[in-house]
Amino acid sequence: AYLKRRLPLLKERDRKELLAYEAKLGWTRLHAAVNLDVLEYVESALKEKASVDAQGRDGRTALHVAAGDGKEAIVKALLNANANPNIKDKKNRLAVQLAAYEDHAEIVGLLIAKKSAVPDVFVAVVAGNADRLTAIVKAEPGVVKLKNRTGLTALHVAAREGQVQAVRILIASKADVKGVDDPKEGDGYSNGWTPLHFAAI
Repeated sequence: AYLKRRLPLLKERDRKELLAYEAKLGWTRLHAAVNLDVLEYVESALKEKASVDAQGRDGRTALHVAAGDGKEAIVKALLNANANPNIKDKKNRLAVQLAAYEDHAEIVGLLIAKKSAVPDVFVAVVAGNADRLTAIVKAEPGVVKLKNRTGLTALHVAAREGQVQAVRILIASKADVKGVDDPKEGDGYSNGWTPLHFAAI
């Protein structure tokens, strides 16, 4: 109710600050523990039978929050408590997609190991799922141009992760081999690296 009253009256900068709270509406104790990044609080909530798959108003579970924020130890704890990696939020996103977009490859691997679906090009590349990657780029060729939040294309990620077959598939699908990293965030920093730089490293 407060957000509904205040948001229309605020200037852009103040609106942005308040909108951060809107994403937390409907959160449970477990969501809050994940947000605080305190593993002991997460474990305590789980021991006291907090619903591991409870969703906030935006549909995100605690696993979505942990995966998107790159909190690997907490992701492991939630998966060990049988968190379902295939729950979608209100924007139709899985936890693995949030991890892939934020470039948390280790977390993508953890979620795939627990039978997460492989819904997009970045997840398919990190998972090394050549068949799924082929199907994705065939259905929507433009995905080879997409960038994650850190400014990497799927080809950058495939080169970095050593996924040779994925690199071949992406090049055959006209991915830009000379494309450079280009973060979307205003404070992001570009190294000017191509996929070849990542492969060399």
